[in-house]
Amino acid sequence: MSNPTTSSNTPAPWWKFGHVWLVVSGPLIVVVASFLTFYIAVRGMDPIVDENYYQAGLDINKSVVPTTAPR
Repeated sequence: MSNPTTSSNTPAPWWKFGHVWLVVSGPLIVVVASFLTFYIAVRGMDPIVDENYYQAGLDINKSVVPTTAPR
C-alpha cells in the first residue's frame, strides 16, 4: 500500500506559472512608471511664480513702446 501523504504529484511553485507573471507584471510596471514619473517631476521642477506677477506685467507693458499708433 502506498502512503497517501507522500505523493509524486507535487504542484509546481507559483512562479513557474506564466499566468501569474501576466497578472503581476501589469501592476509592477505601473509602480515602476510612477517612481520614474516622480523622479522626473522632482528633478525638473518649475520655477516658483513671483507673488507680484500682475504688477510686474503692468510694469513691462509700460516700458514697451508700441510700433504702430493705435487706430
